[in-house]
Amino acid sequence: CAGPPTQFSLLCTLALGCEISGKPWQMRTIGIPLDCKLTVGRIHQPGFFEGILAGGPAQRYLNCVSRSHLEVIPASGEAPGTFEVISLSANPVVLPGGRRVSKGDKGRVRLGEHIDFIGGNAASGGDAVVYMKLSVERQPGAPSSQVAAAAPAASAPPLQPPHQHQAYHLPATQRTPMESPAAASWLPQPESVAVAQHAARPREPRFTLTLTG
Repeated sequence: CAGPPTQFSLLCTLALGCEISGKPWQMRTIGIPLDCKLTVGRIHQPGFFEGILAGGPAQRYLNCVSRSHLEVIPASGEAPGTFEVISLSANPVVLPGGRRVSKGDKGRVRLGEHIDFIGGNAASGGDAVVYMKLSVERQPGAPSSQVAAAAPAASAPPLQPPHQHQAYHLPATQRTPMESPAAASWLPQPESVAVAQHAARPREPRFTLTLTG
């Protein structure tokens, strides 16, 4: 499956006789698709197992990795990072809890747990030896939760301080009576208007009556 990758991957954390931690992350990682099964095997990840197992004691176990060895599927109804593992190979793997999964069997693996690939060891009378471990890990830089891996929710805008009204000071000639600190002394006051109106009236001529006789 070539679907979009999840935030999880299978990381090789052990290869028999090899200093695996010294190899680049990309060289020892298999990304797990988002919404379809991942088939793990030599024909599905060409060159991956050769790069992991070649050049050391684990090289003799390279042929123990089948062309299609197992399937990894996101487990429905489980927390993110939980996967169902189905064995496709006659060479079994061991899941957490020591459960050996043979061809056609299945089990589950969770974030931080690993799948052990085992093979026979002639030196120990045929006892199984773990020659490789693939651990379920979070991709570098992936968010710590599946919710965070989705598109982030729009953050609320920062709270703005209460609007501050800015005072604008007009020249005295442009102020209204309520804005003028001098109580609009530049306008005629009512008393002045009355005086002005009285002063504007025309004066009637005065006559003097003189009595004689």
